This record gives sequence, C-alpha cells and structure tokens, in this order.
Amino acid sequence: MFGKYSKWIEILFEFARIIFKKYSVPRWLVFINDSVIVFVTFLFAYLLRFNFVLSAFDINQAIYHALLTLFVYTSFSLIFKSFSGLIRHTTIKDIFKVVSSNTSSLAVLISISLLSRNYNWNGVFIIPISILVIHYSIISLILSLVRVLIKMTFEFITISSGEKKNILIFGAGAMAIIVKQIIQTDSNSGYRIMGLIDDDKKLQGKEMEGMHVYSPRILRSLEFLEKNSIKVIIIAVHDLSPNRKSELIQMALVHNLEVLE
Repeated sequence: MFGKYSKWIEILFEFARIIFKKYSVPRWLVFINDSVIVFVTFLFAYLLRFNFVLSAFDINQAIYHALLTLFVYTSFSLIFKSFSGLIRHTTIKDIFKVVSSNTSSLAVLISISLLSRNYNWNGVFIIPISILVIHYSIISLILSLVRVLIKMTFEFITISSGEKKNILIFGAGAMAIIVKQIIQTDSNSGYRIMGLIDDDKKLQGKEMEGMHVYSPRILRSLEFLEKNSIKVIIIAVHDLSPNRKSELIQMALVHNLEVLE
C-alpha cells in the first residue's frame, strides 16, 4: 500500500529523528502552550455546562472567569514548574507535577468562588463549581495526554530509525545478568547497556560479563549521565528493600531518567 511512498516515509522519519535529537521544545513555549490550553478548555467547559447554548450565559462574564482561571493555573504552574521537564522524556514525576498544579488551582478557585458567594464579592469571582470541575477534568487529561503522546512519538521515531537508548542496570547478580543477556540478544530491544550498578563495594570498579560495575553515586552525577546519554535505569534485584528502591527511583527522576523493573 505504501510501497511507492516508502522512500518519502523514510526521509520524513529521518528528518523527524534529527529534529527530535537536536532540538527540544523550549520551556517558555511549553508554558505558553499550557496557558492557551487552560484558557480555551475553560471556555469549552462553559459551553459544555450550558449544552452549547450561547444565550444561556453571559459571554463577557465567561471570559472574565476564564482570565481569572488562567491567572490561578499559570501561578501554580510556575510554583510547581509543571512546564520544566523535557516533554519527549516525560516521566511519572512530570505528570504528577501537572496533576498537583491543577488540583491546587482547582482548590483555590473553588475557595474563591465560595467566599465570593458568602461575602457578596464581585460576580467575576463567582465561578460555577460544576464548570471548575469539568475544566479540571479536561485540562488534566489533555496536558497529561499531550506529554505522553509526544514521548511515545519520540520513542517510536527513534526506535524505528534503529536508534537505541543507553541504559544502566542496577544489580550485578544473577537476575541482572539474565536481564543483560535478554537485552543483548534481542535486536529489537531498543536498549544499549552502558554498565551495571551495585551497592556491593567489592564489585564496584570491576568488570562483570564484560560490563563495568559502578557505584550508585553515578546516578547523582549529571556530568556522567549526560556524557553517556543515559536515558533508562533497569532495577534487576529481586530482594531490594522498598526504601532502597524508593531512593533509587528518586535519584533517577531528578535527572528525568526512566525507571523500569
């Protein structure tokens, strides 16, 4: 079906791969994009609430409400820095920031609306609770979905082009060796192992199965991670304590590394 267009498809894939590799979306652009989505989806929530009947509400007041909502949402976006992560490497931490920012905004806006009703403030501050809830649901879904879709697109393009992600395996025992062998024997895995990590000081600095064993301290070294283009950490220790696993995940998320188990 795509036979005669295969050459052009390959060219487009290669172009997209180069763009994704060389450039990342500026944080200010992510912030502006998120802000526009907040404003537009609020007006959509208004229309949805009134069954798309424009005569059922005051359009000017809806715009004022949208501007107030935009101000609150952008303020919490700056506080939580929900726009600061690399979109193409979105992690659970990034999604959590978005949801936390949106939830805080919803709580403040509901509080403002309730106080306005009780103290007879200007109607600009009295936003229907139902609209706030509808908007919160839509905006949380859209902002999270956009980030995930961009990440999936990036991964699809890079893997389709044969580009592999550089990874580190936490563990130097039997389970880690099995994981290493599975990855190395699977040509479609999309991963390139750059080394092993282990808490055992006796193993650190040595070679195991042709792989260098590092100290967990390298997860705190941005210079090492960037120099080796590390993208993923695979935890391959079956008896790792919950506390230790949590520490490793936190160290990885600081540098936007993906964690797999």
